[in-house]
Amino acid sequence: MYFHINCPEWAESADEELCKDVMEDILMGGNFGRKDKVRAKSGMMISEHGKCGTKRGKLSNLFWTLHHSTAAAFPIVKKCPLLYPIFDSYRALIYLVKTAKGERSSLVKLVPMAKQRKSVYDRLHLFETENDGIDNN
Repeated sequence: MYFHINCPEWAESADEELCKDVMEDILMGGNFGRKDKVRAKSGMMISEHGKCGTKRGKLSNLFWTLHHSTAAAFPIVKKCPLLYPIFDSYRALIYLVKTAKGERSSLVKLVPMAKQRKSVYDRLHLFETENDGIDNN
């Protein structure tokens, strides 16, 4: 639609409003997500790195991402899992302090953007598996 090239058959009947929203989401990302830091962080609330993240709530995804990134930041927790709560709490506290100082985006800004982006992704059926919506009983 925007590049005036032939569309694949599955995209020919795409809703114009959805196309506009997808293009806006792509352009808002800027250069590897560095244009808008609030937008970049909102992604943690809607995806779980390709693991059907829409099955969890926004805050659950945020804490899930924090928990898993703690292992990358502090590899010792893999050897001693009892340290996870300590390091997770430490990282959350540091985030809150930096938010208060204006160095990080507040959740008040993240939640509405995550909700808007998730709406677009839901209409695209992203983060869904082939079995979503199928009753296997």
